Amino acid sequence: MINAGSSTCGTMKYSSNGTDWTTDASSITGTNVDTYTRYWKVDGDNNHYNKSSESLSITISKGTPTITAPTPKAGLVYNNGSA
Repeated sequence: MINAGSSTCGTMKYSSNGTDWTTDASSITGTNVDTYTRYWKVDGDNNHYNKSSESLSITISKGTPTITAPTPKAGLVYNNGSA
């Protein structure tokens, strides 16, 4: 749902609820038609402060299918079921 970021000042962390954090951005998912809020922050290293969390909204919309009707084969002859 989100691509991993990078930081030279600490560790990037991600959350789907703003409370439970992970370093694995690919684990922050969403598959249903809905609008999701996702969070990211940086836990600073020994030389840098933490960057407080920020959020972004992601919307998954219903898709419109493309349908192509089947076409009959030409030249077929009905033979009453016998081969």
